[in-house]
This record gives sequence, C-alpha cells and structure tokens, in this order.
Amino acid sequence: MKKSKDITSTRVCPSCGKAFIWFVETPLACPYCGYLHHEKRGENRTAASRKFVLRLGKKSCQADLLDYSRSGARVSCPERIAMNTVVSIDIEELDIHRYARAVWTKSPLPGLAMAGFKFI
Repeated sequence: MKKSKDITSTRVCPSCGKAFIWFVETPLACPYCGYLHHEKRGENRTAASRKFVLRLGKKSCQADLLDYSRSGARVSCPERIAMNTVVSIDIEELDIHRYARAVWTKSPLPGLAMAGFKFI
C-alpha cells in the first residue's frame, strides 16, 4: 500500500510567534505578519496587508496586497489569474499606481488564489 504524502503542516512563525498552516510544496508567508521563511527573490519585499480593487481590463475583483517591492507585488484574490495577464494595481495609501504582468499563479485552496506580479 502506497503511503500518502502530507501537503500541509502546522508551523509557528519565527517572527510573530503565531501558528498557521504551512503548505509544504509551495510555502506561503505568515498570514499574520507576512514573514517569508525562504526568500529567493533578488529584492527586499515589504510585507503589507491592504485591500484594493484589482483591475483586469473591464473586469475587476477585490484583492489583498500581501507584499511588494520596487519591481513587483504578491497578491491574493478569490479567482485565479492567468499567467501573463496584465492588471492595474492602484493602492492610494502606498502610492502604488502601476500596470503589472502575472509571472506566477497558484490556487492553494478553493476560492483562494495567489499571484506574483512584475510591474511594467
């Protein structure tokens, strides 16, 4: 009989000390403080928790900014966004008014999608 592989585990954030579910295959940042355990990107990211309207042409949806840098942003929203989709990100309180292209997308749970955007 083949043993099933666990895809999640419970972790405690080393930054804020709160427990959360960790996706083993595709680890996510701490949902409480935004701490990224394995940072593989070249630029420093700033953790953020801002709700905004993500515009995809004539369509729009509610989204949450998770973190950002000078060159891009990580966003969660209820619908998966296709790779290479160009969106408009406007977040007044952070003075972000940019178009961006989706460079990766994941859907870790039903009704929850995440995407990485590179500003263009």
